[in-house]
Amino acid sequence: MCSCVVEKKEKKKKDKNAPKRPITAFFAYIKGRRDGLKKEQPKLTNTELVSVGHCVTLQKMSVEWKALTDKEKEPYVKIAAKDKDRYTKEKKTYDEKKKSPKKK
Repeated sequence: MCSCVVEKKEKKKKDKNAPKRPITAFFAYIKGRRDGLKKEQPKLTNTELVSVGHCVTLQKMSVEWKALTDKEKEPYVKIAAKDKDRYTKEKKTYDEKKKSPKKK
């Protein structure tokens, strides 16, 4: 056994002003499914909706997603593309502000 001490790298501080990353088509699908399930079972929280103990788990949603045809996935792909456009615009603005010199 090695008695070496492994040093952890210090995490980069996350900029709170940075734009939120875009969602993927799969996550758009999960959000839609979760919203539908909330209507069917309004007493459940988001955590409970995707937890292992309930009928529709994240794993089952993954299997459902893989079984969808490209035509069925299309609305979610459009949502993801729209969100990616939003992110690209916000990132560009953020980078420009970050590069510009601060005025005193």
